[in-house]
Amino acid sequence: MRPTRLAALSLLSLACATARGQTYGARFLDRPAPGTAVRGVVAIRVSSDPFTRAASARYALQLGSGAPEPCAKLPAERLWDTRSVPDGEHVWRLLLADGPAGTMRTLDQVTYRIDNRPRPGAPVRPDPARREAPAAPPSAAPAPSPAATKPTAPVQRAADLDAPGPATPAPAGRPTVRAVAPAPRSALAARQGNAPRAAATAAVAAIAVVSGRVIAIRRDGTVTLTANGADEDLAAPDGAATPRCIAQGGGALWWLDEQGNRAYRFSPRDRRVEAVPLARGLGGARHLAWWRGKLVACARGGAFVVDPATGAVSDLLDALPEPVTTRARGGELWFVGSGDRALLAAVRDGERGATVSVFAGEASETWRLAAEFAAGWPTPDAAGRMWLGTDRVLLAREDGLNEIRLTPGGVEERTVALPGSLPAGERPSALAVAGQTAWLVVGGVIAVVDLDTGATDAYLPWNEPAIQPLCLAADEGGAWVGTNRGIRRLAPRDHGERPYGSWVRVPLGAQYAAPSSPPEEMLTRLCEEWQGAPYLWGGASKTGTDCSGFVMSVYRALGVELPHNSQAIGRAHVGSVVRDALRLGDVLVFPDHCAIYLGNGLTAETVTGRVGGRAIWSRREVVVRRFLPSRLPNRAAARAPGRSDTP
Repeated sequence: MRPTRLAALSLLSLACATARGQTYGARFLDRPAPGTAVRGVVAIRVSSDPFTRAASARYALQLGSGAPEPCAKLPAERLWDTRSVPDGEHVWRLLLADGPAGTMRTLDQVTYRIDNRPRPGAPVRPDPARREAPAAPPSAAPAPSPAATKPTAPVQRAADLDAPGPATPAPAGRPTVRAVAPAPRSALAARQGNAPRAAATAAVAAIAVVSGRVIAIRRDGTVTLTANGADEDLAAPDGAATPRCIAQGGGALWWLDEQGNRAYRFSPRDRRVEAVPLARGLGGARHLAWWRGKLVACARGGAFVVDPATGAVSDLLDALPEPVTTRARGGELWFVGSGDRALLAAVRDGERGATVSVFAGEASETWRLAAEFAAGWPTPDAAGRMWLGTDRVLLAREDGLNEIRLTPGGVEERTVALPGSLPAGERPSALAVAGQTAWLVVGGVIAVVDLDTGATDAYLPWNEPAIQPLCLAADEGGAWVGTNRGIRRLAPRDHGERPYGSWVRVPLGAQYAAPSSPPEEMLTRLCEEWQGAPYLWGGASKTGTDCSGFVMSVYRALGVELPHNSQAIGRAHVGSVVRDALRLGDVLVFPDHCAIYLGNGLTAETVTGRVGGRAIWSRREVVVRRFLPSRLPNRAAARAPGRSDTP
């Protein structure tokens, strides 16, 4: 076609589109009204493009900061299971690449507010993706499950979408969490073959282990008690609200609500929640401790002693020596006490960021400055970043954990470095310690650090992608995790079909990105050779490839035949599904995308218009497949590094 004629057609398309109110080409056809929440399965529909584009133009859909998902043609439609993402606002973008550089620009975007919380009294509706595949003969290759395909049922209005069903009993001998309203099973869970969880309660605001029993407090003040493999939900007192901070003492769990007008006590023995009105409001309290039969509530600039019997409140700093009071006031205070010993930490603004002053108190009521050091944060906000024990302080910094031990001979300080592959720029939102093991929540990822060796593992909720960790309680065997959908157990030492429950383990460290076998060495070399190959929809060569073409080509060189389609790779008859720990060479299958895992939290995949690398931490809806052979076939071995081409 002649350039003049092409330009004329483009102008004609522009004029027609402008007349119809379309000034940006293709667009999203559905836009929820402001303030309206959606749930269940939603259809993401894209219109045709009124403009005449170059033959090389390509479109893609992107959810949040995830990988762009190519659209083969327009108009297009994609079914989005909103139960696979946390509740809240999520942005879909329609991208176009039609310039010589191949960079993608945004044509249109739409924001959805997701709210999949259970609705009281909602009718039970079947999940179209919840279909069981017939059992395959022992000697036959597993047949693809009907649930592995996308749901074919018509998409309904938000009010008509799937409602939670009845709770499913958990296997005998394992702790369960009683469900007020179990979360519906997503199409992804059906693809993975995951059983629906009974532990789908409301979001947990605080969690603790008291006398061997797990106590979780929900946002509405309701308490769930887990003991001896059974759970019990206990109604909250009238007017109970979201807990602000918690403490253990006197065989009970104590907490303050958001307003700070009442303290609450729960004893696992009598299974009753009691409210104690306070003589003085403590709405700013962010840390609570128990010492000598009293509660100590700490806020920015003050620490207050609460008599749990009467609700009387007094100022702790008024009873301390002047040097302590001068340094403590104006800072964010933390307190811990055991027996005759107590520590008071004050986090204050400094010239080069926040500083921490730690004061030690003894039974003789004498207090001294035990340690003072830089916090490593720009602000005095220590929530989720600091843990205080009776003889040590643990600080979570971006580059590692700083442990300060208080000994009779002085202060011992050391740093345990965290792998740089963890979510960059994210501050910890929760920190718990049991013995020499520290548990952190960083950017929705759970990190477990051995304080003696520095060994670190991360855990991603890929076996249950809709959950989001909110708080932690650690013990010798692992951690109890409070999530947006109830309590989950993470016990690294457990063994079984799915040893980490809802999570997939990600071992971190340079050694996990180093090949340890000839197949791994060849896969790593092939991925390096493909770096920079341009993106081309439907391509499978170094002159142009899409995501599945890249994966297919690499594994074909290793003697493994995979289909040229990401979802088909996820359902391939060869290989196995991984639900425990990632390994170098695993294939990660996302909705309409796939990648090769290279270890230490990084992948090789088509990103930003070419083959490159990306971190895995923001990914949630993932099926992990393992295809890497134990040894190289003859034709692949001939190409392996260090192998001569001549006999």
